[in-house]
Amino acid sequence: FTDCDGCPEMVVVPAGSFLMGSPVSEVGHQSDEGPTRTVTVAKPLAVGKFEITRGEFDAFVRDSGFKVGLSCWIFKDGDWNYIIGKGFQDSGFRQDDSHPAVCISWKDAQAYAKWLSQKSGQSYRLLTEAEWEYAARAGSQTRFSFGEAQERFCDFGNGADQALLSNPELKKKYNKEHWATGSCYDKAVFTSAVGVYKSNNFGLHDMHGNVWEWVQDCYVASYEIATTDSSAIRGSIGCVRVYRGGGWDSSPQSLRSANRNRNFTEYRFENLGFRLARTF
Repeated sequence: FTDCDGCPEMVVVPAGSFLMGSPVSEVGHQSDEGPTRTVTVAKPLAVGKFEITRGEFDAFVRDSGFKVGLSCWIFKDGDWNYIIGKGFQDSGFRQDDSHPAVCISWKDAQAYAKWLSQKSGQSYRLLTEAEWEYAARAGSQTRFSFGEAQERFCDFGNGADQALLSNPELKKKYNKEHWATGSCYDKAVFTSAVGVYKSNNFGLHDMHGNVWEWVQDCYVASYEIATTDSSAIRGSIGCVRVYRGGGWDSSPQSLRSANRNRNFTEYRFENLGFRLARTF
C-alpha cells in the first residue's frame, strides 16, 4: 500500500518471533552478532518494499527545502576519500531516480522520515535493528534469507561479485584488501534500480545488498544487554548508529542477515542509504 502520492510503497510484515544474531559456527560470523537470543515483534509492521530511491529523496529535498550536505566518502584512486561536492544527486557513479539514494547520513534519513510523516499524516521512522533483521530473514534462519548457498545471491541482490570485478578500479580495491567476492554475476557494477532482484518471503526487495540501510539503534558490541522486544537500543547522545544489509560493494560475509555495521550520524558513504517502517 501507499499512504499518499509519492509515498513509498509499503508491505505489511506479520508479528512473530525469531532468533536474532548468528551462531559462532556460521560462516562469516562476527563477535558482535551474538549471543543469539529470541526476539519478539509483537505487532504487525509496515516496511518499505524497496529502499528509498534517489527520486523519492529528491522530492523531499525540493518540497521541504532541506539543506542536505554535499559531502560523501567515495572510493577513488585506490582508497576512501572524503569528497566535498559529492552527494545523493552526484555520487560519482551513474544513477537515475529508480536507484536507491546514497550518500545519506542518519540525520538525513531522520529528516526524510519526519517530512514524510507530516506529508502523509502517518508515523514513519527508521526500523529498529531487531525489526530490520526480522524483516530481512523473513522466516529463515540461514545466512541469507534464501538459504546458505552464496552462489545463488545474484538472484536476490546486488553485492560484490564478478560484475563488480569488471571495473578495474574496484578490482584493484578488492585485490588490495584481499576481500572475497561472490562467484555469480548480478549485472550491476554499482547500484541497481530497486526491485530488480527477487524479493524475500515477506515481499521485500534488496534486503541483501544494493545499499546499506541505516536503522534507529545505537551500536553495542554484544547482544548481552539487548532487549528481546524488538525495541531500539538506546545509548548516550552522539552514539554511533547501526546500518545493516550490505551494499553493492560488500563481500558475501557482509551480506548475511546477521551482519552489522555502524558509523557516526553525520557520515555519508557512496554505498549507504535507508528504508523506512510505518507504525500502525
